[in-house]
Amino acid sequence: MAFVIFPEEIAFLNPMPLVPGATAGAILDAATDAVNSGKPIVMRELCRNLSLTPGAPYSHFESAAHLESVVAYNGLLELAGTMLDSVAHISDPRARLIASSQEYRLWALRHPAMFGFLFPTAGRQIDSPHAR
Repeated sequence: MAFVIFPEEIAFLNPMPLVPGATAGAILDAATDAVNSGKPIVMRELCRNLSLTPGAPYSHFESAAHLESVVAYNGLLELAGTMLDSVAHISDPRARLIASSQEYRLWALRHPAMFGFLFPTAGRQIDSPHAR
């Protein structure tokens, strides 16, 4: 029996922004752009680029880790949505699994920096005697 995710099973995922406000949105967009460019999220650099004071992001996000979590959450929502869209018209469970797996791979190839951010050890050789 194949494991298949149906849209109603992820209804708990809320696509609405986690942090309201124009400034929070600009910070989130800048952080997402940094990740998509393969750069780390550096709060001071984001503030400088957005002409904000260094403490401004902390009015909207508890910490840099919180901002990274929101970027990751949104990235995972995008990935899940893409995978769900790829199987929306398929009823056969096996075909759904294959199609969603293929879309997962294609998404990773189209978004390598975000994929690396979400799954930092994916595709890397593990240097361990136990991994042989």
